[in-house]
Amino acid sequence: MSEGQGLSFQRVLDTAAALGAPTIWVWAGDRDTCEADALFIQTIIDETNRIADLAAKQGLSVTFEFHGGTLTDRNETAIQFARQVPHPNVFFSWQPPHGYSLEHCLEGLTGLLPRLSTVHVYHWTIGSYEKNTLNETIRPLNWPEDFFRHPLADGADRWQEFLVAIQTTGRDHFALLEFVKDGAPEQVITDAKTLISYINSVRPAPTKNGARRSLPHE
Repeated sequence: MSEGQGLSFQRVLDTAAALGAPTIWVWAGDRDTCEADALFIQTIIDETNRIADLAAKQGLSVTFEFHGGTLTDRNETAIQFARQVPHPNVFFSWQPPHGYSLEHCLEGLTGLLPRLSTVHVYHWTIGSYEKNTLNETIRPLNWPEDFFRHPLADGADRWQEFLVAIQTTGRDHFALLEFVKDGAPEQVITDAKTLISYINSVRPAPTKNGARRSLPHE
């Protein structure tokens, strides 16, 4: 959609290729699915196939953000869009949606696992500091006072479950730390150490010859 704003995908692609980037992040349009008519959705699908073909010619892939304000704004819409663009060069990132239960987050993550590329790592609560209360709020949420960033260590129960699900793909995935508490550089280091400890805690134990066994799929 940015083509109409003067930035062609080819320019982005040439820049990514020059930098040696493996994939190009894109958003699936500029509106929630509930605000998108059939023509808009089809336009995004057609554009997706076009840019995925272009990227493939240069050995790059296309990765869609899992994000509000796009056609991947919720679990069901992201999974639906993935089915609408089965192009082998199209992948998806994932991040835990704010304010939802562990079970809800895992549902969306699991639905995108076959096409998962990158994972955005952070721990937030929404609506209250102590717990997520998105579905219990009685007024519109306000930015930034209703959004709380926490050390990644506070999200151990959630992130270990997420990583167990992710490692079942058998593929490598980039984990991208963001939204650290207070935006503090030292918190980045702390969260990175926490993330490594989580990864190690869910990684399959090595076999006798040193290789690691994959956990069985359900």
